[in-house]
Amino acid sequence: MQARDAIDSMPGSVAWAAAAKWFDVIASTVTFIVLAALIGPQAWGLYGMVLVVTTLPEATIGGPLAEVLVQQRELRPGHVAAARALHIGLAFVFAMLAVMAGPWIAAGFGHVEVGILLPIIAATLLPLALGTPSTALLQRKLRFKSIAVVDAAGTALGTTVGIAVALSGGGVWSLVWMETTRRCVRAAAFLIAEGSPLSLKFSGQDMRDLTHFNLMTLAAQLLMKADATVPRLVVGAVLGPAALGYFNFAYRLYEQASALVIAPFGAVALPMVARLRDDRERLHEAIRKIMRASAAAAYPAFIGAAVVAPIAIPLILGENWRPAVTVVQLVLLLGVRSATNAYTGAILRGCGRPELQTANMAVGFVITCCLVPPVAGFGVEAVVLAMLARAMVVWIVGAVLAERASGYRAVSQIVVGWRSLAASLVMASVVLLMTTELTALSPSWLLVLAVTAGIVVYAIALAALDRPAAREAVSALLRRVGRAPQRSGSGAR
Repeated sequence: MQARDAIDSMPGSVAWAAAAKWFDVIASTVTFIVLAALIGPQAWGLYGMVLVVTTLPEATIGGPLAEVLVQQRELRPGHVAAARALHIGLAFVFAMLAVMAGPWIAAGFGHVEVGILLPIIAATLLPLALGTPSTALLQRKLRFKSIAVVDAAGTALGTTVGIAVALSGGGVWSLVWMETTRRCVRAAAFLIAEGSPLSLKFSGQDMRDLTHFNLMTLAAQLLMKADATVPRLVVGAVLGPAALGYFNFAYRLYEQASALVIAPFGAVALPMVARLRDDRERLHEAIRKIMRASAAAAYPAFIGAAVVAPIAIPLILGENWRPAVTVVQLVLLLGVRSATNAYTGAILRGCGRPELQTANMAVGFVITCCLVPPVAGFGVEAVVLAMLARAMVVWIVGAVLAERASGYRAVSQIVVGWRSLAASLVMASVVLLMTTELTALSPSWLLVLAVTAGIVVYAIALAALDRPAAREAVSALLRRVGRAPQRSGSGAR
């Protein structure tokens, strides 16, 4: 695929990545509600104990170590075989450790059932390891439609099995067989969809070619996990469980919104950058387009959600959650940074510089450790403000490092979506004025009216501030339905 074809395929790739993410979130939410009613909290608690043990192995095998297949400039069959062998070997080691440690872990939790469930869940690391390299190869080829179809099939079949087992009185086993089915179906389907021979024949040089990238990517992943853990530990220890509940709830909302709005662009960014890194002009065009599109979607989503949070949270969750409103609003403001900074890692890894991403994560981790503990005594809002300050520093440092790797100017990365930000602020002002003046309305009608008005005002403001982008969006929509011929010109600046 040529560079221009790769850029032209980007909207379709993002659309399929978004479809897969939305389907997964909706299906998982519905499944949780149904199974929660069928099996009760005790079963979910037992399953949660197992997940605590398997989180790190799943995070290791489930993606970071396969990204090397996406960014590798010259990919040989031996590289693919080496990646498969590494994944399978690690999965086997983790599974054996879980089996051996199962009785001690069960004793530590005080539930003998954990010792029975853990080896079975650990065994599902093997199909996960089989399917992950094939997923990366499909990403390399920008075949996001195939990924979306396989993900949907695995989720649908797994959910069907889980609910069937729950209806038959299987309890916690419904969750176990749901996840086992999902992983086995996905592994088989990804292997078939990708189509490469399943080989484990590789040389020492093949493995060495992957080592640097894998080590740096894994280090960045661990730093990211540690960086997210420190504030939770501090808030829980200093401010207690209620404050930690508000903090975790706010970050859960932020992570879910990021998964729906930002992650689809991020899924496309890595293979796109890896494909175009030797053509700087096309690379910069692709980075600019994906950041502008992400900003246009993320800024109104996060800022709008922050504005309506005082109405939505008490209405949906009850008055006892009202103290979480300010925390949620502050956390959602991280979306302003994430709209463009979320792709820094993809740019660095795609350009073959994972060590720069690890350095950026290390900077963030040090700032978190320095800022969060001293301010925790002032309340959970102070902790979130410290995290916002940390995010701004990491944003700037990341943009500088991305410029070093790709040549795309740091200032351009930061201001690329300023029109979308301005339109979002106009929207926020209108919605804030509306919610302040129309207090006579019921909260439910006020929320519906605020969301509707926000969408309309943002669309009008963006069209007024960024006419080329609006024309480009309309043209792309018409091309999708076959009403206008495709043009290669770009109106984006």
